Amino acid sequence: MSHDHDHGPDGHEHLHDDEQFEVREMDEEQVRQLLEEGKLVQVAGPEGEALFIEREAFDEGVRLDLAENADNAPYLIGVGGLLLEGEHNDLAEAAAGLALTADPASPEAQLFAGIVAARAGRLDESLVRLDRHLEMAPNSSMGHTNRANVLLALGRTEEARVAARRALALDPNDVGSIQVLVAGDDGAAAALERTKQLAAEVKGWGVLRVAGDLAATLGDETSAVAYWKQSMALGADDATIANLLAQLGQSGRFDELVSIADELPRLGERDPGLRWNVAAGYEAVGRVDEARIVFASIAHDSSAAPDVRAAAQTRLDEG
Repeated sequence: MSHDHDHGPDGHEHLHDDEQFEVREMDEEQVRQLLEEGKLVQVAGPEGEALFIEREAFDEGVRLDLAENADNAPYLIGVGGLLLEGEHNDLAEAAAGLALTADPASPEAQLFAGIVAARAGRLDESLVRLDRHLEMAPNSSMGHTNRANVLLALGRTEEARVAARRALALDPNDVGSIQVLVAGDDGAAAALERTKQLAAEVKGWGVLRVAGDLAATLGDETSAVAYWKQSMALGADDATIANLLAQLGQSGRFDELVSIADELPRLGERDPGLRWNVAAGYEAVGRVDEARIVFASIAHDSSAAPDVRAAAQTRLDEG
């Protein structure tokens, strides 16, 4: 989920210049302890540097931002999605509620509210929201795959599989629906066998991505890499390619990693996790200047998670 506003979802644009907030220096151990206790929140500054804001101030800033945009459902959904990714679940709940109030006829608002409710474990409520979303947008593959996962969590396995099939009919690479179809109580090896069988029926990169994930879970690194490479050849998403590069790095196959990285088009526009693995690979083979360029692209990417941006800036500072 995304939005078109320049300020981020953490609300800290309201905090930088506010005289009521005190700027203090703390040592690393203090910061670590306060983060663990949930008393600090890490955000990224304008240059990607790590900033730490007291939880109360962070929440206040976000809620102020949400209130100022209470009539803008698309903005609220975009910000709420980023908050949910950052595990700021209470704030994401607030964004979802405001989005529904602002535009109850919005299928996107119903979908986001359903996702938030599922994350909070309110599965029946989630199912109601997702059903409303699908009444408004019956060809929403995201709606069908989220509904499939909720039904599976409720133990309604056959209904979950029907929903997953509907999602796959709309998007044959829907990883979440493939995972529902191959799920079972008999372990990863059996799930991998079901995935292989599904690959004969469903053509695309998604089923190979799931096969690679399951092979990795089983500790079969060779098969995982082979599946992910096949998936990449069919146009896999950045998350799949990031998995592949990470596995190659963990296996010490850095020449292979950078060979793949060198062929990636528009690297600066790719997922930050993928770029991180590329930069780490460049570092490992001594291509330090290129690694720094990629780390800089992450540190200055406002769409990247604050902790990732800050970690990239740290790598730059260390160099």
